[in-house]
Amino acid sequence: MRLSVLRAFFIVSFMGVSAACGPIQSQKVRYEWKPAEAGSARQEKGDVAIEYLPNASLPSELRVEIQACNQYGLPAVDPTTRAPVMERFNLASSDQVWVQVAVTNNMKRSLRLFSAVPRMIDPAGMDYEPMSLSKVKSAALGRRRCYNTADAVRNLDNIRVLDEESTVPPGLTTRMWLVYSIRNQTQTGMWRVNFYDVPTKLDASEKPGNPENFEIKMQQT
Repeated sequence: MRLSVLRAFFIVSFMGVSAACGPIQSQKVRYEWKPAEAGSARQEKGDVAIEYLPNASLPSELRVEIQACNQYGLPAVDPTTRAPVMERFNLASSDQVWVQVAVTNNMKRSLRLFSAVPRMIDPAGMDYEPMSLSKVKSAALGRRRCYNTADAVRNLDNIRVLDEESTVPPGLTTRMWLVYSIRNQTQTGMWRVNFYDVPTKLDASEKPGNPENFEIKMQQT
């Protein structure tokens, strides 16, 4: 199995990991990006700042040690000792890109991020929407059709993934993960992570307004 780690130094970490039933034999392949523009790791506009974090690894909750199942989807046991046969299951798959951001909201109202249209754009101009938490869960369930997969998937509830319910309370900074399904992660050239129409100030009626675009550019090396 292949474990690929795409790491954009000083900007953002991209991580793709292989999901499997059973022990994983993996080999790391690193793709490095450097900032295309100086000081682009953090952008601040109005009362909102978005920072892309250079994390080296995915959340530990994504790797689950769980009892294996047999060909009938039932609990697998050692035929001699009758002890449970355990295996490692990755809740993230090799075609997923996980991007961690920190969002600071200095407005006096909560900021709803999913409505800010976060996108990832590859060098060919392909536009990717983030997966909601429910879609990440469904993808994991579909990869492992076993009686206890749902128990493992509950681990995702401990990871803050950007979805329709994501908000940043006033006066706080919140870290969260953006998850994208991207099969071709090795394209060379300019990659971008964009947030469009992010409310950055309260308008005259004290509602979030003054939309701005945030764009991080990175060059693969």
